[in-house]
Amino acid sequence: MRLPAIIYFISCVAAAANPLPGLNEARALVYIASEHLSVSISPEGASLKGVFTFQSRGKVKETYMSQPVLMDIPIWIPEQNPESSNVTSFWKEIPRDDAVMSTPASRDAFEKDLVLNVFTGNQPLEMKRFTILTTRNGRQRCAPRDWQQEPGFWCVVPRFLVPSCSALTQKPFTMSWRQPLLHVAGKREFFYLPVFENLPAPATTTDTNRYAITVTAEAGCSVEVSNGSEKATVLAGESRVFTPRHHQAIRAMVTTRANKVTGPNAGGRSQSQSARLVAVVVEPGALGVTND
Repeated sequence: MRLPAIIYFISCVAAAANPLPGLNEARALVYIASEHLSVSISPEGASLKGVFTFQSRGKVKETYMSQPVLMDIPIWIPEQNPESSNVTSFWKEIPRDDAVMSTPASRDAFEKDLVLNVFTGNQPLEMKRFTILTTRNGRQRCAPRDWQQEPGFWCVVPRFLVPSCSALTQKPFTMSWRQPLLHVAGKREFFYLPVFENLPAPATTTDTNRYAITVTAEAGCSVEVSNGSEKATVLAGESRVFTPRHHQAIRAMVTTRANKVTGPNAGGRSQSQSARLVAVVVEPGALGVTND
């Protein structure tokens, strides 16, 4: 949602190097100034694209702004989905319940099964490592407990290297990925958790000109969306804008709809709800700046 993201500064190990702030202090130097995330949902999955801008919190020394930054981006993937070859293929290549360095096989899984792409401006970023957060493990060093509480989903956290904090604040940070749905009890579910910390007063995410999540229901389905106390039905071919709030989960239940068969011999027949639907990738995150 939003792909949320944690930000770290990389400490340089060198003689007489200038001291860098600790992790908590470093993460407080920048914040998400805007987020526009589009989520296009079909019965087969969700396609997301987020464009984020960052700003520094007040005046920051150039020494800090020139340092590389690590971005951790949580994505929620079903623990299993017998109907999705992408889920099966992804978990086959990804070690579970661990933090590991990226390998050619794991990068291939992220690129092919999740179609994950991350950019600063026009510059593509390479995944360096990733962490798997399940509902059963106890890894809390890089993420709050909220990231591990959704039944049926495991949180995958790939880490990317941004050349400098200045690059992060001067160019849009763009992400796109494909998120499979959770299939349980005949239902199909989408999950996303916005992360917003360190927003300076009086900044608020209620301004949809700056912070907005647009959910679109593709052909052949309708989507029941819950965003805190807000409930809405998005019909096929329609979109609705939602306001993201820190750690307020956005859930969507997908219901397939029969499409009328047109033509002189249609006779009112409908296409089967199990007919294959093609997912369309459209402009859809979450990025978030968090403190442990």
